[in-house]
Amino acid sequence: MNHVSKGPLADINRSAVTPFVRQLLCSESAEILDWEYQALYGGGGDLGAGLVGIYHFSGHASDHGQVVPWSLVLKSTQTTGSEDIIDYFTREWFAYHSGFLGQLSGHIVAPRCFGTSKQPDNLLWIWLENLVDADEQPWSLESYAQVARHFGQWNGGYLTGDPLPDYAWFCPSTSREWALQAAPEIEFLRTSLEHPVIQQMYPAGQAQTILDLWDKRETFFRTLEQLPQTVCHNDAFRRNLFRRHTGDGRDQTIAIDWANLGWGAVGEEVATMVMGNLAFNEVDWTLVAEFTTLMFESYLDGLRDAGWNGDPRMVRLGFTAAAAMKYSLPYGLQYLCTEEGQAWLGQLLHQNREEALSGLVEKRAFTLDLADEARSLMEELDLR
Repeated sequence: MNHVSKGPLADINRSAVTPFVRQLLCSESAEILDWEYQALYGGGGDLGAGLVGIYHFSGHASDHGQVVPWSLVLKSTQTTGSEDIIDYFTREWFAYHSGFLGQLSGHIVAPRCFGTSKQPDNLLWIWLENLVDADEQPWSLESYAQVARHFGQWNGGYLTGDPLPDYAWFCPSTSREWALQAAPEIEFLRTSLEHPVIQQMYPAGQAQTILDLWDKRETFFRTLEQLPQTVCHNDAFRRNLFRRHTGDGRDQTIAIDWANLGWGAVGEEVATMVMGNLAFNEVDWTLVAEFTTLMFESYLDGLRDAGWNGDPRMVRLGFTAAAAMKYSLPYGLQYLCTEEGQAWLGQLLHQNREEALSGLVEKRAFTLDLADEARSLMEELDLR
């Protein structure tokens, strides 16, 4: 297929794709012979694909008399059309367009970007390299530990001398931004305690505990803002990460989906590295204690590699407080109270309905324990 006749990709043709293929192949003379595309899906499955379009383009090109394969990814998102509104859906485009992600060259890098553009109908396009993971499937605990250490080294660099960027499009607080998404779901929970699915999903007083936590959310937000600040990816779990072994023998972690990029507290990155992977069943739940300890200690090792030797309790507080705010609060709760929503959850987690719902209860209980630990650390460190 050499042309898309309708939909958001209607204007893409051979001449539009050729410059990116030539960049990929490092050839000014390469000519596309054929190409096709297919839709991809993000970490949130089909629900996420309805918000952000991700497409894999592939084909063949003629280059100096040889036929060579090529492969690219196009990420497309729709904006409000206002230059003044920077949100989840536009932030990643700015991250690539500004050159910030292209400057990353250590253990944490972004995919190679071949171009960004503004399209009609308020669409933003990002052309990226197509990534292939160099590691085993699924990852071993050792691989997760190395990734956590890489993020510690990256975060630690901003704590030990690298200047904090001052971009207007940086997310000032993902905990606050995620809480805004949870607000309507909290009200639904508050008024639907007798709903049979709510009672199944929130047994043994969990619903009231969540409502109490929501009412005290400003304490957690203020605490996170008082901790040492760094730059965070803020969504660094397995489905957004690849591992690569470079030609000079280094190991790199390639992170995709930078829509939550912004400032964050030291340790806040660990919240997603632990809870994001547990939430999506990337790590066996029976390993929860070992995995959590390993990720935290490996991240702490990375901070020390970067020369940061602050109080580990502050790192632990950043982790536990962020986990409480980002992973205890309900998201998509009204949708999960429908048969369609429960089917989506099962598909996302590769489980049947009962397994998926009971897993939410168990994971939430663990996150609420982290919330209790955060409260204790706040008192111990006098940060409230």
